[in-house]
Amino acid sequence: VVDPASMVDVPGGSFSFQNSSNVTLSPFKMGKCEVTYGLWNEVKNWATTSGGYTFANDGQMGYGGDNTSSDPVTYVNWRDCIVWRNAYTEYYNLTNDPDLTPVYWSDSSFTTLLKKSTNTGSVNTTPGSEDNPYVNWSADGFRLPTEAEWEYAARYQDGSSWTPLDYLSGASADYNSAAACTEVAWYSANSSSRTHNVGARKPNQLGIYDMSGNVYEWCWDCGGELQSGVMDPIGPDPDDGSYRLIRGGDWDSGAYYGCRVGLRMSSCPYGSNYGYGFRLVRR
Repeated sequence: VVDPASMVDVPGGSFSFQNSSNVTLSPFKMGKCEVTYGLWNEVKNWATTSGGYTFANDGQMGYGGDNTSSDPVTYVNWRDCIVWRNAYTEYYNLTNDPDLTPVYWSDSSFTTLLKKSTNTGSVNTTPGSEDNPYVNWSADGFRLPTEAEWEYAARYQDGSSWTPLDYLSGASADYNSAAACTEVAWYSANSSSRTHNVGARKPNQLGIYDMSGNVYEWCWDCGGELQSGVMDPIGPDPDDGSYRLIRGGDWDSGAYYGCRVGLRMSSCPYGSNYGYGFRLVRR
């Protein structure tokens, strides 16, 4: 069983995002697995009883029956994910030597932590709001991956070779090969209409599991195109759009429409459903 809190060191470097935008990324750490319901619930219980946090959704133990706390958490919106990361940073500091700095704040001076998410069905782009928080990008606390970080980790092979856009992450052949897809992902052809324990398929070249299939993974960015030649791009300004990117496909997705590493999808930051989950990242 893979530790749901374990992280993988992702080396920095340059690559061609979507084979069209040349970007360079600093080294970062990425969760080896999607965040499990067990880890989500442990942190959420502390956060709501002792940390002063409020979440829009309780989250669910995967989807589809026969699920366990080792299934990825589902039914969480983008707002829940950024607030939970602040909570996890504080919770982590209680039991570990490193004193990590939270990432998402309600004010530009980084003195008031963002601690509340809602299901309000409209997007508020006011700076410091739950849809447009102030972000301390130099902080070492837990956060959402940028879309560039997500695709970089999903496609990384050796720093010079990259998984093609029509493959699943870690696959040995493109989406047309059921054997190659089944080896690395839970998707519509093999999931039996449910999520599965994280880390049960073959990992990609970085040792990261389930970057294709099981659940979609929220990213930081708003929808739109990345600028080329940028260091550590964070996507379009939140004032420019009402959607946030989700990547990787889920248990209900086909290999082509959903799970290939090149597919970009988006959803409202207040949206949550049976296929939405997330993954940890930090500096």
